[in-house]
Amino acid sequence: MNMRTFKKYTPTDIEIEIRQLTQEHGWFFAWEDHIPKATPKIQNLPKLNNDHIDICGDWTNAGSIEGAMLSGHNAGKRLAKKRT
Repeated sequence: MNMRTFKKYTPTDIEIEIRQLTQEHGWFFAWEDHIPKATPKIQNLPKLNNDHIDICGDWTNAGSIEGAMLSGHNAGKRLAKKRT
């Protein structure tokens, strides 16, 4: 199981929570990787006074490819809605 977090947890805390969630007890915490600044800091969208501009990016939603794609999709939907 892959698990990522944005907060710092001890291996024991993670083992306890996963065991409670899955009712599985035959696994153990194997390792931890820390990559400084691996994901962008999530920020609020700036206020815009223009109906033809929207802002998107993984920094607006979730620091991942999925977050970037979802953010772009949502920006497109908002712009399309403004045209109607």
